[in-house]
Amino acid sequence: MDITERYKLIFEEHHYASDFRIKIFTGWCAMYAGLAAAFVWVHTTSKSLTWIITGAAAVITALMWLADVRNRSALRASKDAGAAIELDTSAGIPEDQRFFACLKTDSLFERLLTHSRAIDTFSIVVLVLLIGATWYLCSHRGVLPQ
Repeated sequence: MDITERYKLIFEEHHYASDFRIKIFTGWCAMYAGLAAAFVWVHTTSKSLTWIITGAAAVITALMWLADVRNRSALRASKDAGAAIELDTSAGIPEDQRFFACLKTDSLFERLLTHSRAIDTFSIVVLVLLIGATWYLCSHRGVLPQ
């Protein structure tokens, strides 16, 4: 296979993995919106069962987080393969036009602030809050603090 074709293919793979991450995040947000509506409905009809909604939200958070973690290997592999192709002299890609090679930054701030780290932080914080809310609602029979 020609190196140009391999580069096009790896670019498509990176695009696919990135789109999949966006779909995971969009689905995650849509599920939260549905659970918020369910929480309001359950709270008005049967307060003692509201813990089920927050518990379901915790499970969904964990599952969507795992889906994102699983997708990361595809993103990482496509970035590494693309950078390797760009660095190959037979590719003939000028240094100032390399996309994948530029993704590896020297900036400490950019290395610390990644999409994966932001998703991990969000997931951990939300899981802790949802587990706490589930415990609180279960132990207080769905009565919210005044």
